Amino acid sequence: MSNTKKKNKTERREADRLLAQGIQKQPLTVPVPVNKTQYTGQQIVDVLTKRTSLGDATDAAHGAWIGAANAETAYVRQTQPVINVVKRRLRDEYGEDATALAVYGLTPATTTTPSTAVKAEAVKKRAATKAAGGKKAEQKAATAQAEVAVPAVPAASSQQAPTGGKQQ
Repeated sequence: MSNTKKKNKTERREADRLLAQGIQKQPLTVPVPVNKTQYTGQQIVDVLTKRTSLGDATDAAHGAWIGAANAETAYVRQTQPVINVVKRRLRDEYGEDATALAVYGLTPATTTTPSTAVKAEAVKKRAATKAAGGKKAEQKAATAQAEVAVPAVPAASSQQAPTGGKQQ
């Protein structure tokens, strides 16, 4: 078992580069046997170089793919309103004519009608909400309680209040 931690791709590639450089600076004196195959120092350097170059190529291809995917996503998002209007116009023009719409890869617009079970469930939910009073009932109750708590203000008298010593 190895006591080294698992390296990520970048760390592994850097370790491969350093190992190849070390073998080139100080060549191996004996071949290294691996699965009944003898590897010379140069063969090991070649293996390490290929691993590194394939990793570099993968990074470049991945970056290009990400860039292309982002460009596609942005363009689709930008042009989707155009496509939606074209489809709507074609459906308006041809209506229920499935043959004419099929030429454009479209089908007639369909409206989804909720099933009886879905409607029944909605009626039950509305009834339960209404019975519970819902949010507005709670707000009305709180307002009514606040109004009851405020004492009534006596009506203003018909006499004029003093004006601070000034006569009018």
